[in-house]
Amino acid sequence: MSTPRKAGRPAKDAASEANDLATAARTKAEEALVAKAAHDQYVAAVVAEAKKDPNNVLVHYDLRDLTNGQIEEVEDIIDGPISEALSPGARRGKVYTALSYVVRKVEQPDLTMEQARNLKLQLIDDRMPVPPTNESD
Repeated sequence: MSTPRKAGRPAKDAASEANDLATAARTKAEEALVAKAAHDQYVAAVVAEAKKDPNNVLVHYDLRDLTNGQIEEVEDIIDGPISEALSPGARRGKVYTALSYVVRKVEQPDLTMEQARNLKLQLIDDRMPVPPTNESD
């Protein structure tokens, strides 16, 4: 069942309006895809740069790369839930050291907690804002 047209409105105008709306929707979808591609490229560049320093430990901000065992180990080290340790206003040093320790320990089993304190934790956030580009370059 079709929606009745407004009185006095030609079918051609309604079809034209529908076409305009479809075009606008396609344009927004294309813009979103371009923005996502730019964002993904930026995050990849940040990760590549961070990997150049062997003291960097990369961890996704949402912790999706950690196993359940690693999460348990971090929570044992910090004596509490990760979510509380990463909440606004919380002191983060201990949780960052613990994350660095459990992530790097996979590659370096003899790593000590003291050595982990000297690593640099790089939190990779898929929501990282892409810096604006200077279009005049």
